[in-house]
Amino acid sequence: MTLREGIERYWQLPAAIAIAGIAVMLSHRPEPLPEIIPEPTPDLVSAVVVTTPVEAGEPIDLSALTETQYPLAWMPSDAVTATDPTLQLKPLAVRNLSVGTPLAANMLMANPLVSMTEIFDSNRLLMPVPAELSRMLPKTLPPKARVSMVYEGKVGSAQGVILSAIPVTRSSEGDVSEVTWFVLDDDQLSVLQRGLRLGRIRLAMCREGSCPEVSLKRIPDGPKAEPKKETRASMTVGLS
Repeated sequence: MTLREGIERYWQLPAAIAIAGIAVMLSHRPEPLPEIIPEPTPDLVSAVVVTTPVEAGEPIDLSALTETQYPLAWMPSDAVTATDPTLQLKPLAVRNLSVGTPLAANMLMANPLVSMTEIFDSNRLLMPVPAELSRMLPKTLPPKARVSMVYEGKVGSAQGVILSAIPVTRSSEGDVSEVTWFVLDDDQLSVLQRGLRLGRIRLAMCREGSCPEVSLKRIPDGPKAEPKKETRASMTVGLS
């Protein structure tokens, strides 16, 4: 049998093999790789974070902090910025602070040693808060604590804010020797003493810059004591 005769007789065989091969190739086409969606880049903001662990009650030194980029979604609402003057006063940690913690105002409290040194340098007066007023203050003072003093007359209807935005600080906070102080000038001290003598005073905490204005410019004088009337004893003498 010649080559030509073999091709004419068996041509279907190579054609079937070719068709089968094409079918196999078409059925095993590689599936396209799924599209990889890159993870979204978080919004970053500048933050002051702790670089050295700080225990509760310890002063926070600037060397234990650094400014870095931090995810906005994880930032505390009262985050402290690098330009905050509070950081220059070596505030105390309210709780333990671990490395990487973004610093917030609620984690800080005023350092009484630094605060009182500034007060002495500014020639202002420190007056111990009377016990009846000290009970109106929170157990832990916030940084840069301020109070407004509301006067209520013992007699009559005189009332109003007599002093506002008065700084308050504590020495030895949390200790048995803890003392709370008002920071006053001479005029403010005179107003406070007059208010304590003639009426009652209530304290209201406020933020610096958001304290109410003084509404009672002068505390009225108290009622004058009426002079005592002299009573003469009458004596009846019987004559016998």
